[in-house]
Amino acid sequence: MAEKKMINIRLLVDKEKNKVVFAESDKDFVEILFSFLTLPIGTVVRLANNETNLGIDALYKSVEALDMQCLQTEACKKMLLRPRSEADHKNKSLALNYLGSADLLDYYICPKWTCTSETHCLYSMFESATCLCGQKMNRRFVLGKNITDDNRLNGTYIVNGSGKFMISDDLEVTRLSTDTTFQILSRFGIKDGSALEEIKVSVGTVEVLDLLKRSMLSKKPMTDVFLMKQKGIHAKTIKTEKADKKIKSESDNKPVNLNLLIQKSQNKVIYAVVEADFVDFLLSFLTFPLGSVVELLGEFSQGSICNLYESIEKLSNIKPEIMRSTDNLLRPKIACQHGCKNQLLPIEEEKKAVTMCESCFYAGLGGNCIHGFYLRKAYLCLINPKVLAAVKETGGRFMKESIVFMVTDELIVEPFSQISSISFLNKQCVPFNDLEERSVSVGKQEVSAHSYYTLIC
Repeated sequence: MAEKKMINIRLLVDKEKNKVVFAESDKDFVEILFSFLTLPIGTVVRLANNETNLGIDALYKSVEALDMQCLQTEACKKMLLRPRSEADHKNKSLALNYLGSADLLDYYICPKWTCTSETHCLYSMFESATCLCGQKMNRRFVLGKNITDDNRLNGTYIVNGSGKFMISDDLEVTRLSTDTTFQILSRFGIKDGSALEEIKVSVGTVEVLDLLKRSMLSKKPMTDVFLMKQKGIHAKTIKTEKADKKIKSESDNKPVNLNLLIQKSQNKVIYAVVEADFVDFLLSFLTFPLGSVVELLGEFSQGSICNLYESIEKLSNIKPEIMRSTDNLLRPKIACQHGCKNQLLPIEEEKKAVTMCESCFYAGLGGNCIHGFYLRKAYLCLINPKVLAAVKETGGRFMKESIVFMVTDELIVEPFSQISSISFLNKQCVPFNDLEERSVSVGKQEVSAHSYYTLIC
């Protein structure tokens, strides 16, 4: 369960328009907003209860429905539905732990200490893993907080947190300035102060999760959550403006083959029959951190999440003494071992190796554990849960290579069968004489960009 703690903020409200002009808060609330950028897309969908109204909702539900026989290992499904973040430990230190689920920070080692510390030096994200010695890696340990690299696993996103911050209705964050009241009101287009009112609100886990959901789709998430009490947006109200920014792929140029079933009269794809490597590519989006998605896309026009991203850039440039290193917010990495072989977009994967304390089974990146014991210098490597053998190499597949899949235009993914495809066509009420099959071969860079926009728009 998430902590039952509240953070108090102040809102300046335009009573006539029933609209939040801006909010004032200390760093605790701002850091929570910034932490949104570290969350994997799959985590965003899960926290929003599959109600983001983006294409990824259907993709997430597809993973939930997939039979385990379609996946390489049992861990693959867990990784996609509950992907880890490189900032898990930092977010655990937030003033309000809106993520809950402390088990996400757990890891497992072989119960044989000499195997862990000397022979194989492995640890796992999942209790079901088998060590190279043949034993189940079922001895639990957690990464300690008292480590030398607190900028990566502990501490805060904001260094100088003694001042106040101003957050606009569309989540633009600035340091509270010395501007006059008139200047501030003019900036927000306020000509008559008589309609303004101060409201004090308490923010808890429910409000934070609502803000996360609304930040993806709304230009006024503060008003929606604190005044309108809205938690969702009907899909028909979303306006999508796709960016022209080109996404570079560092993968090879080998084409991806797709067999499409087209409705000729509408020039619309009904579904595609694809191999496992294309499905791996689609599912890998669930492991991508939101900040890296915003960085690559360059525009997230239907929501306010871009304003958070740009606020961090501005704060780090104008007031560099305020922010710590911003890479884990603006260019967050995919969590260690969460990347896959067919990951086409240039998002770096975290490299993680830890040292352990023999006495208490806490681990870190060096120095002492939380109880003061020295951490051994022998590094433990995280095994790849997508591979049955306990290997350290990155990559691998989520899906079994031998299975063919059907992907609908709404990004519903399921194993392909003739009966299922016919049933799907009947539900679409498309006359068979209006259908046409097309085989297309598309370069990976083009597939990357197109699918990227489809997933988030």
